[in-house]
Amino acid sequence: MSEEEQIKRIKKIRNISIIIIIIIDVMLIGLLIFMQSSSKRSVSSCTTMSSQEKELYNSKISKYIGNEKKGSDVKIMIEEIITNNNQYIGEREKFISIYSKNIKAYKNEEKLEKINKKANVNEDSNGENNQENIDIAAKEYRKLAQKISSGKEYKVEAEYSDGIIYKVIITQNNEENADKEGKEDE
Repeated sequence: MSEEEQIKRIKKIRNISIIIIIIIDVMLIGLLIFMQSSSKRSVSSCTTMSSQEKELYNSKISKYIGNEKKGSDVKIMIEEIITNNNQYIGEREKFISIYSKNIKAYKNEEKLEKINKKANVNEDSNGENNQENIDIAAKEYRKLAQKISSGKEYKVEAEYSDGIIYKVIITQNNEENADKEGKEDE
């Protein structure tokens, strides 16, 4: 092989190497862009939500907040929260916990608290609203809804973190009625 042929061969190898390097660079840039956009969607933080987005997020639940809410409305709110939590699976800070107070027919407040903390990062920094935790919470929320009397009135309070609802507390009004209902259901 002559010296001229060797130079041509070396130039071909160099050109092929340059093309391969360019292709790898383009692929790496594309992969980085994909990973960045995926991480923004999956680890969405409420701090990046605009005030309008926060208002829209809260609007599904805020209409149920108040002192004298019918049990039937509270049951609807619980289903709204379950739907909302399922809609935002895996998105940090977008899980709404439900707590109960003074609902004598419902006896699982401690279990409810553990379930909420497991799924809600606002209540426990290790909380994770994955599908499994949301399904467990939904099951317990529906048990709570069954113990709410449509004919009674309830106080519904909300707690906020960075402008969005992360926790709802349901309290049955009129303790005498709560005691009677608890005895009837036993």
